[in-house]
Amino acid sequence: MPDETHNADGCHICYLQKNPANDRRFRACDEKVYDALAKMVFQDNDRSITALERADLLPGAAYCREDVCYGRRRISCPRDGWFKIALEKTAGCELVFVDPDNGIECNHLLPTQAKSRKYVFRCEIRKLIERGQSVVVYHQTGFNLPTPEQVRRHLRILAETSALPNRPFGVLFRRGAIRAFLIIPAQQQYQVLLGRTEALLRKWGDHFSGPIFA
Repeated sequence: MPDETHNADGCHICYLQKNPANDRRFRACDEKVYDALAKMVFQDNDRSITALERADLLPGAAYCREDVCYGRRRISCPRDGWFKIALEKTAGCELVFVDPDNGIECNHLLPTQAKSRKYVFRCEIRKLIERGQSVVVYHQTGFNLPTPEQVRRHLRILAETSALPNRPFGVLFRRGAIRAFLIIPAQQQYQVLLGRTEALLRKWGDHFSGPIFA
């Protein structure tokens, strides 16, 4: 989001502060990523997609920096045009990470509403799946159901609305507010992504739990 100064979004950065506890709990997971993020936040004061791209933490990755905005805040392109650009920029990617502010669309949300820019629509996820790509989706969990069941519910809905090549799964990030990552592997990448997820859970087990299947 280009402007979040009116709320507390993005204020939880204490885990990047230099101290022995953070070194032990967080930096030990991946020193390169941790140091790069700390530099962006405290030294460069630049927390943009451009800064992530410049850090080259994922060599060869394609980034989509365009914003989807509405009304007076329109600074780039409406949703259809934005998603077309995102599709073009990720056309050659085997895996696409979808990182909406809030997560998968909520009930009765319309793409013409300004608040839709904080969500990804299932029809958009479906277009990536139909293109043969693996997809990872960030989603903030709510309080209406236990968090594992929320993951299962979203995976079931995706399976009902899309022709998934494999059984998708998810993991929960359990630091502070619980967040989910929904992982929908393409056929040829299923075992690789499942294996790497299990490896992440072994190394970062203090922070993540899973895998959770529908």
